[in-house]
Amino acid sequence: METRHEIETKLGLQLVGLLKMPEATAQSCPLVILLHGFTGWKQERHIRALADALAAKGIASLRCDAPGSGESEGTFEDDYTMTNYIAVVDDLVNWAQSLPSIDPERIAIWGHSMGGFVALASAVRYPGIKAVCCCQPSSGWKVMEPAAEKTWRETGWATFANSHFAEIRLPYSFLEDRSHYDATHESPKLRVPSLFIAGSLDTDVMPDGVKAMAELAPMPTEYLEFPATHGYKRNPEMLSAITEAAASFFDETL
Repeated sequence: METRHEIETKLGLQLVGLLKMPEATAQSCPLVILLHGFTGWKQERHIRALADALAAKGIASLRCDAPGSGESEGTFEDDYTMTNYIAVVDDLVNWAQSLPSIDPERIAIWGHSMGGFVALASAVRYPGIKAVCCCQPSSGWKVMEPAAEKTWRETGWATFANSHFAEIRLPYSFLEDRSHYDATHESPKLRVPSLFIAGSLDTDVMPDGVKAMAELAPMPTEYLEFPATHGYKRNPEMLSAITEAAASFFDETL
């Protein structure tokens, strides 16, 4: 069963989320918060696939659009920042803990790419999170060609697009905000079970960088590498393998 919710945040913005519950059980169940990546949204194929896989294992999931993105309140120009994305995770955890159908002591988090970094940073900051899976997580700052960064800085804006959003205009302040974050500073602070997933064919988030994050994290930590690109959602075989790895990790740790 999947239901749509509007969740209040301390930013004053409502986030729109989809809560997917497993089949009815006698007791409250664990939940995993699912975070999309840069300019992504909650209905992407790999996120829906993981929600389904978790439900099959008796685990609920909550997937939301980031502040300013998708159906959530705010705008890309004013509200879509790494700082805001990390901040609202605390609100999502608190909201989930208030649900009678959810075990408040068994809440975890997963994220892909930029969402993978947000998941890592959130697991460090919020004690309500009991496990984290960082799937092809960015290092924090956005890696770009120097010429593209220079143009963005000089014009003040950069334009992006994907299959859901025809045009996404981001101010240079997005890049400035994101530059304050570094995964190598976050990983050593982890105190919960963690899984880092990398793609050996990924040219957006290099596997060596993901492996370095995992090696910096205190135990228990697991590192898995698949022959996948950053867009593994478009490869059925990789989508199935990576989804199962993440779902199994949460099944074992929650």
